[in-house]
Amino acid sequence: MSDARPTTDETGRFFVPDCNVIEIVAKRGSLDHCAAYLTLVNGTGADHRTTKWSSKAIKVHIGCRWTKAKSLLDDLIAWGVVIPIKSGNSPRYHLPTARELIAVTEAEGRAAEKALSGKDMKRSQKAHLLKAERKGFVERHREGWRIPRARQAWLPADLIETIQSDGRTPLRTLMRSRSKEALRLLIRLYEIQDLLAFGGVHWRALRMEFDRLDPIRAGAFNVWQFRETARFVFWDQFPGIEQGEFLGALESIEDAGLLEWVMTLVEADEDGADAIFPIGVLQNGRL
Repeated sequence: MSDARPTTDETGRFFVPDCNVIEIVAKRGSLDHCAAYLTLVNGTGADHRTTKWSSKAIKVHIGCRWTKAKSLLDDLIAWGVVIPIKSGNSPRYHLPTARELIAVTEAEGRAAEKALSGKDMKRSQKAHLLKAERKGFVERHREGWRIPRARQAWLPADLIETIQSDGRTPLRTLMRSRSKEALRLLIRLYEIQDLLAFGGVHWRALRMEFDRLDPIRAGAFNVWQFRETARFVFWDQFPGIEQGEFLGALESIEDAGLLEWVMTLVEADEDGADAIFPIGVLQNGRL
């Protein structure tokens, strides 16, 4: 993902959750916890880390009772993924990154700081540095060390806020599946998509394959027909997502109207082939 930040005009139309924090919430909690956390992130400002949205916003945007919204927020606070800054009628919260949630000792932190600045270290300090590396606090980079790059997904605010014809937001529509895997997969798809380069998720990560059937003669033209044969997934692009639940989660995303397949002609039936041009969009089984 790009490290770019939105301009003033763009701020508020997208929100940027830390994908590793989403995974922490998904591991410890339910689908509702994940949706509540995303709601809070959607309420952040330009820093994507400070939010004024609270249990009231959770209640409104995921459609639950007040008591449940408060319970969800209390759980997120207890897990450390939401940190109260200000209480009262206008509360504020800090949403830490995954790196902020890594527990390192004072010695490990000092060793990491020295490594990042390029200073020489004693043998004992190098041992602490290796412990910090195993925890994911720092990582090797060429001849030195660096802070691991955060996993981010740029999500449109419309996912949380837009009311559809059925009176639900896209998030609430997806939640009807009660599939935590579907929400995790949706965020991962947003994380790996590149709209400028590919117009979405690269076809070498996830694609639908077709066989070409015999043509139908129509005057001077041959009309070619195509039949879907399989959906091909590069599993290394979806770490931590259960393969057995993947297609069901993908179907839930499609049913919620949050995924479209772009039908594209490619120059050959091999991974190294280039796309020629798109010929249509398939949504919910229809072009």
